[in-house]
Amino acid sequence: MTAIVQTPPATRPGFKLVPATIGSPTKGQALVYVECPNWCTEDHADEWQHSVDDVSHWGDYFGASIPSFTQDDAALDLSARVFADPYSADARMRGAHVLVETAAGDRHLTSQMADEIADDLIKLAGKIREAARVASQANGDSDPDMDEALRRVRQGGVA
Repeated sequence: MTAIVQTPPATRPGFKLVPATIGSPTKGQALVYVECPNWCTEDHADEWQHSVDDVSHWGDYFGASIPSFTQDDAALDLSARVFADPYSADARMRGAHVLVETAAGDRHLTSQMADEIADDLIKLAGKIREAARVASQANGDSDPDMDEALRRVRQGGVA
């Protein structure tokens, strides 16, 4: 028996060849190699697709849940990751972009849109932190002098 050795095709910079399971569990599946961006963390061999055109690329998932002391479940879940659907009919979906997932539905953001939203979320986080400080002081939970000292230290000053 003679072994056939094939050199894998070259990939574009920023991409790698990875195995992907294509087909259906009931009609048969095949392991093929697809070009995958380096940022993609999806296991294409484990997460089978019907055809190569169905292969999408997903980055690491990150998110936050906002709890409530009046409810058992999270009041708001927000998550995001890098995403690309290289065979989408919508050309904007083919390139890497930021996918934000909410209960209201998915939001697809260009990198510029994601930067702007990140700036807004940073501002919101600062306002939430300030509101927490005000509520804490109103409830007698903290010492205002210590809070001011901590604020100065965080800003690089001296307590």
